[in-house]
Amino acid sequence: MRASGNFVGMQPIFADGIDLPLLMVGGMIFLLPLLAFEVVVEALVLRWFWKEPFRELCWLTLRANCWSLAAGVPTAVLVGFIDAAILPEDMPGFFARYALAAAVGSLVYFAVTVFMEGRCAERWAHQEEINMARATLWKGILVANIVTYAVLSPLYYLATKPALPVKELTRDTRWTKNPEVLVVYTNSVSEGFQAIRLDGSTAPMPPMDRLSDWGTQHRQDTCGDLTAFAERGLGSHLRITRGGYDDPLVVVFVSAGLLHYSRFWVGDVRFVGDCNECVFQANGYLYLLDIANQRMGTLVRGNQFLIVKPAQNTNAPPEK
Repeated sequence: MRASGNFVGMQPIFADGIDLPLLMVGGMIFLLPLLAFEVVVEALVLRWFWKEPFRELCWLTLRANCWSLAAGVPTAVLVGFIDAAILPEDMPGFFARYALAAAVGSLVYFAVTVFMEGRCAERWAHQEEINMARATLWKGILVANIVTYAVLSPLYYLATKPALPVKELTRDTRWTKNPEVLVVYTNSVSEGFQAIRLDGSTAPMPPMDRLSDWGTQHRQDTCGDLTAFAERGLGSHLRITRGGYDDPLVVVFVSAGLLHYSRFWVGDVRFVGDCNECVFQANGYLYLLDIANQRMGTLVRGNQFLIVKPAQNTNAPPEK
């Protein structure tokens, strides 16, 4: 079986650090065409409103966009807090609200841009002794940015939105083929031990002597001819392989933003049943992955976990 759909060609960056020179060069290659677009389009719009020479307006919009770009650095911190408030920590919730978070973030950037460019335009008009009504000045700035944001905001969203890592993402795991498998985990809120069956139904805690492996990390697990890797770092992801590491069968990697670093840091991973399903931890939640059907569901909110095998029935009659 080979990966299909979103799995093919998904090659995340495996790194624990950022190459700043490479990042700066890549940023400039991406930024300069966008800056040129904004300068020319805004100058054309302002020329229609203000009736000033196009060349002078190009210099104005270049300076104004440089100032708004500088203001975008602290604004990015603010947008980060907004994203943290809007975006849930579970994968289904994250994907469901990502468009809303992107829209709110764009509105924040738009407001900051209009304010910075408007103040820059006021200073330019004062220095050049241009007699222009304040309402006309701000109206031109507002419309110019509406035009550019109408083009750039959808492009930014398409460039930064995360790709769905599976064909189907569910909020439960009732579809599992191993409903009776018991998972003991640490509750993310209470930090206490709890137990749950793989189909999401509640279960009593097993005897403590059956938790002898508790505390052992499982960054890698093997079942049959399949191997699962829970990778760390900025490219943290879950990788399922059959054969070589560089030929993955499944990659669960959720990235967002221009840098495309991982938004879900994957912890331990364990296979269950006939090796077609595995449990893994990410961002304080446990997930179940159906490898063959490329389906993933949220099991429970938890951190460290342990798969507990069914107890032997010592009262069963001997086999004939």
